[in-house]
Amino acid sequence: MSARQLAGSSFKESSSINPDFVKERTASSCDAKELAIIVGGGEHLHQRRKFVESLIKDNPHFNDWDRYHQDHTQIFEAAIRRHCEWVKIKQQNNLSVEEGNLIYSVFLNDLSFGIHDAMFVPTIRRLANDQQRSKWLPLAENYEILGSYAQTELGHGTYLNGLETTATFDQETQEFVLNTPTISSMKWWPGSLGVVVNHAVVLAQLIVNGQRIGPQAFLVQIRDRETHQPLPGCHPGDIGPKWGFNGATNGYLRLDHVRIPRDQMLSKYLEVTSSGQLVSHGNPKVTYGTMIEMRCNLVADSANLLNKAVTIAIRYSVARRQGTIDASQGEVQILDYQSQQDKLFPLLATSYCFSFVAQSLMQMYKSSESAIQQGDFSKLPELHALSCGLKALLGDVMSKGCNTCRFSCGGHGYMLASGLPWLYERGSVINTVEGEKSPIFLQTARSLVKILGNPQAANLSEGAFTQYLLRPVTLKWQPRVRGQVRNPDNVTGAFRHRAQRLVMRAADRVATLMKEGHSQARSWNESQVFLVQCAQAHVELYCVEVFFDKLSTLHDASKGNREALHRLALLFALHMIRTNTGDFSEDGFASREQLSWVNDEYFSLLKELRPDALSLVDGFDNSDFTLHSVLGCFDGNVYQRLYESTKLEPKNQKVVPDVFHKYLGPFMKGQSKL
Repeated sequence: MSARQLAGSSFKESSSINPDFVKERTASSCDAKELAIIVGGGEHLHQRRKFVESLIKDNPHFNDWDRYHQDHTQIFEAAIRRHCEWVKIKQQNNLSVEEGNLIYSVFLNDLSFGIHDAMFVPTIRRLANDQQRSKWLPLAENYEILGSYAQTELGHGTYLNGLETTATFDQETQEFVLNTPTISSMKWWPGSLGVVVNHAVVLAQLIVNGQRIGPQAFLVQIRDRETHQPLPGCHPGDIGPKWGFNGATNGYLRLDHVRIPRDQMLSKYLEVTSSGQLVSHGNPKVTYGTMIEMRCNLVADSANLLNKAVTIAIRYSVARRQGTIDASQGEVQILDYQSQQDKLFPLLATSYCFSFVAQSLMQMYKSSESAIQQGDFSKLPELHALSCGLKALLGDVMSKGCNTCRFSCGGHGYMLASGLPWLYERGSVINTVEGEKSPIFLQTARSLVKILGNPQAANLSEGAFTQYLLRPVTLKWQPRVRGQVRNPDNVTGAFRHRAQRLVMRAADRVATLMKEGHSQARSWNESQVFLVQCAQAHVELYCVEVFFDKLSTLHDASKGNREALHRLALLFALHMIRTNTGDFSEDGFASREQLSWVNDEYFSLLKELRPDALSLVDGFDNSDFTLHSVLGCFDGNVYQRLYESTKLEPKNQKVVPDVFHKYLGPFMKGQSKL
């Protein structure tokens, strides 16, 4: 049997199921198939995702059986090959844009020019005028050109006003001259820019008649479409090896006075006329729309990665037996240990919550986009603030959660074949791309402080989530007996009070420092820790409310699923109260006794969730193909799969390795003569 066939056998579902898995699934009150539809966003979306998986599951181009043994060159070539194949599959099956993008939730290995689908094409759709769209969209959507989104520079990232790349209008030639005048101004990090794409949307400071206008998007061809040679003045390249995502060829780009026609500034909302006049057609902040969409996608990616890590860890914890609690019962499943439940069940609850939050945020994004098309920009500020905060929160929690899942699987979790180091590496990218958590939490905080300081100027849209900031503050928590800490209204009330108080505290600190004579910028800097805390409290309130709101819509779900999801929502919230007790008690809102009730109910919920834990991770509907983990397979045959995976190891392909003849043998012979 070849190594490729051995690999295939390692990851196909076995006909033999671990008896512990059979027992747990039989005893559970949950319906995993129904849960898969709920957590998957409904029957239609769930089925479309399964359909996309069916298109690639048996395709040899997607059989990344040697994922953990490839060098960087092999990773890059495989990513190119897969993506070319995926485009053919999309076209053969006439998939919509939304269906085509489902590949990124089904298949977690690199697709080489994903930035083309995720940011290049959407930016043209969003920011190009009608004439530009008619010219460029057919080329981009049919992959006749491949593009990147070049915003980040070597010296600047999320601070767009600090970008150094310039685009100066030359009225005489009717061209823009793009230039990266300093070492820090070169574009650095854009996906696929290294060696793959031939075009890029370049964010640059627009300069007209000597006046700096601000960052705008320009469509720049950087390589010849036939030869792939860089065009004059364009100097692209790959930035080098990274911790992961080495199939994506993140790149750099230096521009030396590159000229492009005037009509290649994307001009739906701002136009430079032939005479050098600026004509505005809407809200210039819509330029940030591509980043908002990307952040919405990263929120969904965070939920997707975490539920996979939790699936692996809980399945392994059901299969693994070690130690005794009652000596007469023999060794126990490690998921029966309270410490293991304390590690994993809050992450299980968080995974469900994040899935619902991702759905809610995407609905908000689509609603805002629809309104913008009608000229209504009122929803954009809240969407921007919320997408920033959620990207920061979910990315951070997910990344740490993946690592916790790895720890919970002991030494086996350290193996690449477990899939957990891979998920942790994938997850860590989300903490970096489109903004590290602190700067983008601060963008959320800026919006919150602005609303509190001047509600009229903030012009909140009807039904805006941030309306809670303007309501009266509740001074004392409502529960009077232990059981009342399970009341959803009491739980959300606690998070609402916390968010209100922390936003007020941060705003007051900024205002006090300014009254003492400090500049606004200095006052803001001296308050950043408080501002980050208030932004996090704000988005955690959003998560809690979304989770409980979702439960209120599940009238047709089975009783077992409704009860299990209710327990998960409570566990998610009570776990956060337990880990942030000072936020809820330092102003006297929650008493010591009430917090002790939270503790008691938390541990009760761990016990209540234990019988359904395996079925709840089955509800994420992660196939063995998707997980790519010897510890997380559906059949629970962990040890057999661990052993089979060793047959893929290159060092095991020879009984006596070459290094014995080259080094070890001569070395030991030499030692014997001493």
